[in-house]
Order: sequence, then C-alpha cells, then structure tokens
Amino acid sequence: MYSSWGWAAQPPARKKQKKSSNKPKASCWFEKATVDELKQLCKAALLPVSGTKAKLVERLLAGEKTSRFAYEYSAPRFSRRDFENFGRGYGSGYESDSSAPKAKTYKGAKRPDGLSMDCLKSECRGKGLVVGGKRFDLILRLLQSETSAQTGIQP
Repeated sequence: MYSSWGWAAQPPARKKQKKSSNKPKASCWFEKATVDELKQLCKAALLPVSGTKAKLVERLLAGEKTSRFAYEYSAPRFSRRDFENFGRGYGSGYESDSSAPKAKTYKGAKRPDGLSMDCLKSECRGKGLVVGGKRFDLILRLLQSETSAQTGIQP
C-alpha cells in the first residue's frame, strides 16, 4: 500500500490512556500497611489484635502510644493564595479585613506535623535500638521498647 510518495500512509499514533485507580487515597500511614503489619503493631502496643483492617486502623489511631505514628512528614507547601495573604493584617491596610487566612486542613497520610524517617531513626538511636529498616520496622521497635518497660517482658 504505497501512497503517491512511495511509502505506506501511517495512521496517527494513539495516546495511551492512564489507568484510573479506584483506590481512595490513604488518610493515614496505617492504611498503607498490611493487615499482618497492623496486627503486629497492635500486639506491640498491647491493643486487641482481632478484627478487620478498618478496625485495626481505628484502634491504632485511638491508641495513646500509637496515634503519634499515624502520619508521615511532608514539607509544607505554599500556594499562591497563601503567599498573597501572608502579609495581610500587619501594616498592610488590611487590619480590619475579616477574610484572614484560616488554618489549613490536611488530607492524606503526609503532613507537616507528622514524623519523618530521620525523626524515627533519631528516636531509635536515643533508645539504643536498631536504626535500619522500613518505617514499619522502626515504629514496631519503638512500640516494643515502650511496652517492654511497662510489662517487663523483653521484645
């Protein structure tokens, strides 16, 4: 099938469509973990181990020892709106403006007030624990060291 130029006419290339993920975004780090990992964390925190993944996540979020590990650290991002509203209220002529920027609400597992891997590693170093491994390993070691002090049982 040669065209007048001597070569076959090529149909236009199709663009590949991105596959849409039906999974909702994780709202905390515990939702990213597997059920087995969640059960190990519950056991280390002396929480009930039975139940579905949602129940385990709920227990870990409500637990006084485990709730601080729920979110990962992410550097704060500034939007244009935040930048434009930054100077309002301090000698800018907007002192009486009632539309001052409100506190941000964060969505997802990463937040500026979460714990980074470096923070978890420094806590492990401070307690004399092994520093290597994934986030799960570090959190598990920290929980086991906290509960072993209470129960007297070594991890």
